[in-house]
Amino acid sequence: MHVVRVIFQVKPSCLEQLEEHIRSEVPKVEALPGSRVYMFCQASTDRSRWLLYEEWEDVAAFERYKQSELFAQATQALFPMMEGRPSSAYYQAEQVGP
Repeated sequence: MHVVRVIFQVKPSCLEQLEEHIRSEVPKVEALPGSRVYMFCQASTDRSRWLLYEEWEDVAAFERYKQSELFAQATQALFPMMEGRPSSAYYQAEQVGP
């Protein structure tokens, strides 16, 4: 499994716009082949701090998404809402529990 973690800060004026984007984007990405988990989490102590957490069947599934029009549209929508650059990390993982 391929896991992606992205932490980013959103401009306070863009919080509503981000939430609208999330409602639209998440179901589309979750429906893609190889997508296991795709979720946004808002920090409990700072409403403008967010975590995007993704699980993909493998790196190839994630790379197909990165090359898709959906990914291009997401980055075009999200980057203008962000303050600063996002912090991303990638992991190879194996599920060991139920």
